[in-house]
Amino acid sequence: MVWWQVLAPYDAEDARGLLKAAIRDPDPVVFLENEILYGEAFPVDDKILDKDFTVPIGKVKVLCLVPLCIFLQVPWSQSLN
Repeated sequence: MVWWQVLAPYDAEDARGLLKAAIRDPDPVVFLENEILYGEAFPVDDKILDKDFTVPIGKVKVLCLVPLCIFLQVPWSQSLN
């Protein structure tokens, strides 16, 4: 059975890495873009400029904001009315 994967990147690293992973994935993938983040600037590490850089689909990304750590499994998105 083929499962659809739905991806919604949070920042520039997620957008580049997940899009490349989605293209290479043999299963169907829906890639959502968050228009609210279009004008936002994010720090970019040199590692994401590598042509083989991808973000693994289904892995948890940990964002630590001291003293609270947030675990992101499913990125957020704005609801449509």
